[in-house]
Amino acid sequence: EFEGDFIKEKAVVFLSRIHPKKGLLMWVDVWKRIRPEGWRMRVIGPDEGGHTEEVKRAVAQANLSDEWSFEGPLEGKEKLSALGSAKLFALPTHSENFGIVIAEALAAGTPVITTTGTPWEGLIKHRCGWWVDPTTEALAEALQSALACEERSLMGERGANWVKNEFAWEEIGLRIVAAYQKILNGH
Repeated sequence: EFEGDFIKEKAVVFLSRIHPKKGLLMWVDVWKRIRPEGWRMRVIGPDEGGHTEEVKRAVAQANLSDEWSFEGPLEGKEKLSALGSAKLFALPTHSENFGIVIAEALAAGTPVITTTGTPWEGLIKHRCGWWVDPTTEALAEALQSALACEERSLMGERGANWVKNEFAWEEIGLRIVAAYQKILNGH
């Protein structure tokens, strides 16, 4: 659970392991296409298989090095602060089983841009993020929309409320009990 208010900075945070399936090379193309003025891109997470160097080369070739930072893995309060202080969180992944970091970003009050490669279609229903196809075009549209969105702060609040209400251990426990009761009652 997150406590305290965060001062939001004009940053998009990616926080995950740096692996080809996470879509960072595609996100470099998105960022190059949009070139969000005054914004920076924070890439946080451990390298996997040398992919960080590949992404850094793509960033340099796109002349984005001044806007992108690679910060390695963060844990604990530093991780929570990174998620909470960003105006946007992006996980342009090709596929995820769940993507717990999405729940963490939402809990920190940060709207999310992610793909249909995740099970997070609730971002649309709860109006707290963008859930789009894992393509450069769809992600570019989502980023453009997110940058122009005047309701980002409200979206962050909605996301935090959704996660608190639906993914809290107490709520999960109640749903498990209800499922067992249904089974025991022969339904």
